[in-house]
Amino acid sequence: MTEPIKWHEKYSVGCQMIDIQHKRLFELTNKLYEALHNEKNKKIIEYTILQMKYYSVYHFITEELLFEKYDYPLKNEHINEHQKFIDKVNDFMERYKTEKDIGFEILQFLKEWIIEHVIASDSKYTEYICNKD
Repeated sequence: MTEPIKWHEKYSVGCQMIDIQHKRLFELTNKLYEALHNEKNKKIIEYTILQMKYYSVYHFITEELLFEKYDYPLKNEHINEHQKFIDKVNDFMERYKTEKDIGFEILQFLKEWIIEHVIASDSKYTEYICNKD
């Protein structure tokens, strides 16, 4: 990853609350980018990865509650994507304890997953849950 990721309007799903949360995920990814590029100590990098994990869980719960509220038809496959992400981040956390040089691998995964998930998966629920209230 040669540069931080930047928020663009093409990532907007049309739900202000979700867009704000997505922007926070971008910020956390960039925080990890900064920590790795500035060779921060292991604890700062671990803490940043944990922040990403816990904020992602918070964000996923927000989406999943909306899926239930509006009976989103693709909710089960979307929830499965969320669980796979959490499992992968947990795996990275375990590996990072012994493989210190995987920080950039984690960063690349986060960058790619966030962008792909927002564009390919989250954009599908826009018509079902955004601007309903």
